[in-house]
Amino acid sequence: MPLVTTFDGRTLALWVNGSLGANEDGWTACSSTWTACSATTTATSASSISASMGTDRETARAVMYTSEVESRGDAGELDIDAYMAALSHGFGRTLGEAQWLEARQAATRVRPGMVRSCERLAAQVGIAVLTNNGFLIQRHLRDVAGGLFPLFDGKAFVSAEFGAKKPDLACYERCLARLGVAPSRTLFVDDAEENVEGARAAGIQAHTFVDEPTLTAWLATFGLRG
Repeated sequence: MPLVTTFDGRTLALWVNGSLGANEDGWTACSSTWTACSATTTATSASSISASMGTDRETARAVMYTSEVESRGDAGELDIDAYMAALSHGFGRTLGEAQWLEARQAATRVRPGMVRSCERLAAQVGIAVLTNNGFLIQRHLRDVAGGLFPLFDGKAFVSAEFGAKKPDLACYERCLARLGVAPSRTLFVDDAEENVEGARAAGIQAHTFVDEPTLTAWLATFGLRG
């Protein structure tokens, strides 16, 4: 998920790994980025999901990574019931919310060091999270990435609530409107180049995350200590 912050009239948007804080490999709209959460490999994530869903890794990979279920959920096209029905269809069995939650928790790790960096930024500017994810993550964000809270209380957004996902221009515009800030006064950081390009198209100053030292140096040009 990105982090969004306001400083000296600016907003700093930092992409916090996929799916919000961070999902193992990009379930979320958030791919793996400079985040307070870590992303593991697709193979590892598929294994975690298959174990939780009671299926094989190939099926988990197909449903979660190559089908349109997650993409449509991230774009807000599926409400929770429709999303769960689509997952159940893909896995060939009726799945409950508890199974989904177990899978997401198994695929997510919070990085304490990155949370501390976010805390330092929060002392200088307002911060928020924008992650490519659906309404079910919105409901269970604290359960999946509890380490991001209370830091991001009231400041964590999923793309589904804006009816569009990054890098769709509408996702950035609607999030900024919710925050009440102008794109010209916004900074955005993401490790997915397409998301960075989308932010720039929206008139936002954006940076592609490569490593922490490079990000720290970029933030410093705006007088921020990450």
